[in-house]
Amino acid sequence: MLPHPVEESTVDVVISNGAINLSPKQPCVFQEILRVLKPNGRLYLADMIRLDPSASSSCHSDNNAGSWANCVAGTLSRQCLEKLISDAGFQDVTFVKMTDYYTSPETEGAIFRATKPGT
Repeated sequence: MLPHPVEESTVDVVISNGAINLSPKQPCVFQEILRVLKPNGRLYLADMIRLDPSASSSCHSDNNAGSWANCVAGTLSRQCLEKLISDAGFQDVTFVKMTDYYTSPETEGAIFRATKPGT
């Protein structure tokens, strides 16, 4: 096992802009963010979400859907993304707003925030 490049509970804030939906292991990404954040640390996330929540019957990204180049593949609905963040252990998961940035007719940018529980 390789050592972690960032020590546990050492980061105050993690900001991600348009990257997490491109990961085929999104649950692992959120678990790693939670690991490096200090208690009460904050996550600010801007990413593409799927506008039609019925497009996928589960809250797992579909790696074969759409195009990775336009950030369509890997997108989740707003509700599924909020659940994924909560399931990783974050609290106060909040949808902030849509960004009016589109990469396809099926996706739009959205902003979220969440907090790591305190000790």
